[in-house]
Amino acid sequence: MKTNLLFFMVFCIMGGTARAQSPEEKRAQKMMDSIMENMPEDQKAFMQQVMAMGEKANENRTKERAEARKAQEVKNRAAEKKSEDEFYWRNTIASNTQGKFSNWPYGKADIKVRFSNGWNKPADYLKVGEVSANGQVTLKLPNIDSSKWPRTPIVKADNEGDGMWANLESLAFSNEEVTYFSTRFSLHILRGEEELGNLKIGNAIKPVVNLNSPCCIGKAGDGYTAHWMYMSQGHSIQGAAYDNGINGSEGEIVHDLKFQPGWNLVKVRVEGTKGMTANATSRTDYWKNKYYTATTSLPTDAKYYFISFVNK
Repeated sequence: MKTNLLFFMVFCIMGGTARAQSPEEKRAQKMMDSIMENMPEDQKAFMQQVMAMGEKANENRTKERAEARKAQEVKNRAAEKKSEDEFYWRNTIASNTQGKFSNWPYGKADIKVRFSNGWNKPADYLKVGEVSANGQVTLKLPNIDSSKWPRTPIVKADNEGDGMWANLESLAFSNEEVTYFSTRFSLHILRGEEELGNLKIGNAIKPVVNLNSPCCIGKAGDGYTAHWMYMSQGHSIQGAAYDNGINGSEGEIVHDLKFQPGWNLVKVRVEGTKGMTANATSRTDYWKNKYYTATTSLPTDAKYYFISFVNK
């Protein structure tokens, strides 16, 4: 009976070596220490051997559990990455920095700006480029007939979808007589009269998707999206504002736009992240700061992103 009690205490103690001991285990440890003091040397050596084997077994179990947790974390990260890629690349392909789509499946197509004429009326299209049969994008930005294509007064700018010009009172306009139109959400690829999808510009998938989607305009992803805008005259827009969470972030929005007459490429760049807990189990990283600049040429790191309307 004493031997059985002794073994029971040994296993209780061994079970507690990998974690904090309970009051019962502490009492068993105290009794074990007392018994070991009065135990014959041959029995003591045996018990010490049994305890050493138990400690080794505990170490192995602890190591196995740690390795299992690590393996599961790797699987979880891979699953998250796969899910994220599926979200961002759903029906989307990207060109290289030379504007070439590999394995382009749609043949020769036109790139056009779509102008809505109101509810239940046919849209007008302005051709601004082509995609060749092998997927090479070529933009041919045309001169604009101001009497045909509608433009918006610069001081009554449409919201570009991500807070651009949303804080007009904080911006300085060098010329308030300017009118413009934007290709931000209206650049399409058509094969004949069939709309195949949208065309976006940027240097990374996350800002291209996040800054052009109502669901995601506040999310992070360092880089930029870009779009062509046509200006009736040269002018500048400068100023900075604090977002105050309107667009999902609480960062600074900086406008440093110097426009030439005609076509300009506006870059919308986000930089830095600010993590915010969405709920008890998830976290969303929002952009920290946003910058608007303008140029007249495509940056060397820019790619085209095609979002398909049709399955192919």
